[in-house]
Amino acid sequence: MEVQTTSSSLNNSFDARSVDLPSGAGTLNGSLLNLAVLAPNVIAQPGGVTGIGGSVGGTRPRDNNFTVDGVDDNNLGVTGNNSTVIPDAVAEFNLTTNQFSAEYGHSAGGQFSLVTKTGTNNWHGSGEWYNQNRDYNSLDNLTKGAIIAKTLPGQPAFDNNRFGGTVGGPIIKNKLFVFGAYEYTYLHGQGSPTAFTAPTAAGLATLQANAADSAVSALLKNFPIAPANDAGTVAIHTGGINSATTTNVDIGNITIFSPVFQREHDAVVNADYTMGRHQFGARFLINQENFILPVNSTQAIFNQAEPIHNRKVALTDAWTISGTLVNDLRLQYSFFGEQTINPCTACPQDITINDLLGGVTVGPGDFTSQKQNTYQISDTFSWSRGKHTFKFGGQYNHFIYPQFFLPRSNSDNQYNTADAFINDVLPDNPGRTLRNAGTGSFLGTQSLFAGFVQDDFKFSPRLTVNLGLRYEYWTNPVGSSTQTLNAISNVPGVITFGNPKTDKNNFGPRVGFAYDPTGRGKMSIRGGFGMAYDVKFQNFASITLPPQLQSELDPNSACTLTPQPGWCTTPNNAGFLQLGGLPQTYIPPTGQAEARALTTAFIDDTVMPKILTWSLSVQRELGRNTTVEVRYLGTRGLSLPVQDRRNFHSGFDAGLAALPEYFRVQDVPATVSASAPTRAPWDAFTTCTPVAPPATPAPCNNIYFPFGFQANVTSDPPFGSSIYHAGSINFTQRARHGLTFNANYTYSHTLDNSTNEFFTSLLNPRRGQDTQQIHEDWGNSDLDVRHKAALSWSYQVPNIKSDSRWAKTLVNGFSIGSVFLAQTGQPVTLQSASDSNGNGD
Repeated sequence: MEVQTTSSSLNNSFDARSVDLPSGAGTLNGSLLNLAVLAPNVIAQPGGVTGIGGSVGGTRPRDNNFTVDGVDDNNLGVTGNNSTVIPDAVAEFNLTTNQFSAEYGHSAGGQFSLVTKTGTNNWHGSGEWYNQNRDYNSLDNLTKGAIIAKTLPGQPAFDNNRFGGTVGGPIIKNKLFVFGAYEYTYLHGQGSPTAFTAPTAAGLATLQANAADSAVSALLKNFPIAPANDAGTVAIHTGGINSATTTNVDIGNITIFSPVFQREHDAVVNADYTMGRHQFGARFLINQENFILPVNSTQAIFNQAEPIHNRKVALTDAWTISGTLVNDLRLQYSFFGEQTINPCTACPQDITINDLLGGVTVGPGDFTSQKQNTYQISDTFSWSRGKHTFKFGGQYNHFIYPQFFLPRSNSDNQYNTADAFINDVLPDNPGRTLRNAGTGSFLGTQSLFAGFVQDDFKFSPRLTVNLGLRYEYWTNPVGSSTQTLNAISNVPGVITFGNPKTDKNNFGPRVGFAYDPTGRGKMSIRGGFGMAYDVKFQNFASITLPPQLQSELDPNSACTLTPQPGWCTTPNNAGFLQLGGLPQTYIPPTGQAEARALTTAFIDDTVMPKILTWSLSVQRELGRNTTVEVRYLGTRGLSLPVQDRRNFHSGFDAGLAALPEYFRVQDVPATVSASAPTRAPWDAFTTCTPVAPPATPAPCNNIYFPFGFQANVTSDPPFGSSIYHAGSINFTQRARHGLTFNANYTYSHTLDNSTNEFFTSLLNPRRGQDTQQIHEDWGNSDLDVRHKAALSWSYQVPNIKSDSRWAKTLVNGFSIGSVFLAQTGQPVTLQSASDSNGNGD
């Protein structure tokens, strides 16, 4: 590995030989993107966090950029890569953990770049078979515990096979070359274990005998059954919720594996043609995938089918205009289509019961669909003049992106107790009982304009200064303009439902240096500072449609509809499920009062997340092909999106007195002062009671309530921030006596006030304890993994000398490789199911 004496960018390159390392081709999906975790300052994806590529330099995993053969491969909806690239078709994978060069943009985390192979003047080919199954894998703790407890008969099934091959060579020597690759993936397994509690057979019989109505009885048929009564009981009232008679329901521990299934066809076809000073290239990539995915992890009958169709065509022209001027032109068209399809046409409602099922949901997921069409043109000039190497260029991307997602379309009914469920009254966790109605269609047509200029100035034979500036401008998705349909709900000075503004100030300067103190290319000191911008992906806008198109109902807003559900007027809201629960039929608002009552979302003006990065490193050659690097890296995240219920505040924000807490019976005083705080103000604060005009409603946690807003008005303002500091040491040895070896250690500390953007995990909530006071959540991040060590090596077995061609074919060309990765755990905050601060969350 050469010492970098002219660039401050921190690059990590993995050649074609690294493809065979277990972190790459040998993993579950065979993605070379997994090799990134072997680099310094990159941690494996923590639990409760969503994204692709892991956390790079303390940034969120959604903050990574993906390219294939130099063209865009990002998903607009939730970020991540669209394409599956066959590992044996990859010539090089490059990860840039700091994008000091202004040429790089789109995202502020890692730059993940895959380059596929080309044909050569000699025909060559390869065949491959990757196999991974249960016999190779160790048991995780949940599986091991279930086998010991005899709730599982043995190790769950898992079989993953990938077959394929490559071929490449000349059509016209020195002129026209072709390369092709194909791979088929077959995967069948029982997925990851989910451990929770459920009624035993006797417990389920008790529940059925006391079901309040046929709706509850029908839903009970979907419940899993625990094998033994080893988790105690839960109590329910018999004969009605107010009955004095109770009975106990036996529950037990259960571990369930929901089957997973994958069939996939992947193909790559490349062609390259040299004509004079031009090198033309054509790249074709096809993915045809079919998955069966577990939903809610409880019952296989609710698993969803997920077909994926991906096509990518890229054309390139590398034109050597002169010995000092090169132009690189790239064109792309790609199509990515994905759906998640339920097995049921009339699906039951989703039920979550905390005391009976341990918070696990029984029921189907939501239907989704996306079709992303990407059109791209980019052009880059490289010009060497004197001590300067200039690079400047531009990029235009246009996306046509129709999509469909109606969250909670089956209704999320969350109960704290089985008692409320079995007696079919209003769920006793009404703040998390929600249903969306209306349309889930969203048009994500959007464009990107970007330009950059970079100057690598050879200030002296030993010092190179890297200077750059990048600008990016994103239009808003077309669908976000539908917010203006809700202008009738405007409250001057409080909230205005207009067309969101775009962010036009995304200038990103880059400055760095590389200094060779010896002048012999054996050592370098590098450092720099850069400002980069991320994308605000479309999922923020696509799930926040106005009530004229879609609304999220909770029990309060549902009862403002005309006609209102029948359970709104029954004692204890009895017959909640029997009378349909939250309505499925969308009823558009007919006036301002109904529009405000049904408003559940607001799209903020676009502010792109911003990441500041700085680093300093010393790299030294220890011997031939052997280097060591010591590095400090820091990042600062600003304007990060945070989910916020903008119309709800806490009792402490409203000035209510805190109630005393006692953890032991003996600490409870016999008497208290008449002026001591009581619960009454808190009960009044969390109960927003409408009054007839001109009277003013009493103060409550919904600050928009006086204006007629009944539900949560959710938005994603740029209130998030983070900071990351890390030191690392990296040792690399390349191709010495057939051995390639890399080892690194990173010590880091990450702090933030928010990490997750959406509800993807109970472990890492998408909202803070009080989003109106988000600074109070500043502390160790969910991404705070203090220690990480990675080691990888591969050894090329020496070839034998033989006159037998067959012997050389069978014995030569073998290599052995291994990977070791260890990192400390992530912070986890204990949570209560109680609304302790009265903000309804």
